[in-house]
Amino acid sequence: MKRGGVVRCLRAGSLLAAAWAMASCASSPEPRFYALFPARGEPLTSGPLEVQLRRPGLPGYLDRPQIVRQEQRGKLEFFSAERWGAPLDDLVGSILTQDLGQRLPNARVYQESGAISSSPDVLVEVEIQRFELSESGSVELVAQVAVHWPNAPAEDRLERYALKRAVRNRTTEQLVAQMSELLAELADSIARSLHERHP
Repeated sequence: MKRGGVVRCLRAGSLLAAAWAMASCASSPEPRFYALFPARGEPLTSGPLEVQLRRPGLPGYLDRPQIVRQEQRGKLEFFSAERWGAPLDDLVGSILTQDLGQRLPNARVYQESGAISSSPDVLVEVEIQRFELSESGSVELVAQVAVHWPNAPAEDRLERYALKRAVRNRTTEQLVAQMSELLAELADSIARSLHERHP
């Protein structure tokens, strides 16, 4: 083949590749990013208290950028265009810290992974076992919470919580809103537990 023919073939190939790339981009929607948010609860008056929240644990299937749904038992669904704006364990830890701080106004609540370094009065550990839209059509939060008092005679406590909220629709906005409300409910329970032991 002559040089001119080779050049034309290369140009044609480049144009086809560019057209394919543009078509691929056009068919992939821009990602939308979501974040959990704090919800107000009942403040509990107590003495001064330092509360350290350990980094929440997540099951592997939730530890991903995409927002996970499980609308059929055993089948995970997620869309590449619907993503968390930060790692989910970071979001859960941040929102629980804010929720607990609002419910315990006389306490200083901070995360283990944050910039604050101190000797806390109480350590709170949260292990998330389930946190998604389920096959029942409700958002479910199943978590274990361990409370440790390093310098007090109070016994350590391990509690399991199974919370759920129905959704008005299955939009991602509604899913994120109900997930945030469930974290607020979990914060209510943790705050009451701390308040009972440290009135």
